Amino acid sequence: MIKRFICRIFLAVVILCPVSEVMADDISYDYAQADYISDTVDLAGSIADVEGNGIGFSISLSVAPAFAAKLAVASTTFEVFQGKAVATTKVTTLGVTAHTSVVTDVDVFTDVSVIKAEITVGDGVGSTSDNDYSAIVDAGVRYRATGKLELEARFSHVKVFGYTVNASTVSGRFYFRKRLSVGASYVANSDKDSLLISVRMDI
Repeated sequence: MIKRFICRIFLAVVILCPVSEVMADDISYDYAQADYISDTVDLAGSIADVEGNGIGFSISLSVAPAFAAKLAVASTTFEVFQGKAVATTKVTTLGVTAHTSVVTDVDVFTDVSVIKAEITVGDGVGSTSDNDYSAIVDAGVRYRATGKLELEARFSHVKVFGYTVNASTVSGRFYFRKRLSVGASYVANSDKDSLLISVRMDI
């Protein structure tokens, strides 16, 4: 019972790792993207922060002029003293993004997705797994600052394993080729800070 309770608290604070979406020469919602994820979690009552590293992948495809379907998967392993793994999380989301231009070079968007959250916690002898299904809602704005530089801000809300998590994200992306770009995102909520480094290819 205690281990299951810890699993749920831990997943609630690490679940949000939003994947950045940005524009190229035109606002594009057709892309494939890979991410490196670095998380720092401050659990109440812990002696030290919990560090984690992981990878993510997402794909987005337009299904109508103002809508795109998106699939994203992210997995992160968290470690404590002497490199001992304490938990592995996996988040899978499938949803639809609605977007529209408000002025030249500025898009507003909202994303509604079904989310499957999984966590495995080990104690050096055995492990315990748990999972939950929920929905995640994002809303934000994208700005094409120049032909090569994109900026984004978003807010995310999810309730999973009985806990509500709100997160804010700021992102930047640089296009070094017409269809290839690199980006960085900073994600923050009350218990977790995340840095995402990504590579994206428009398709």
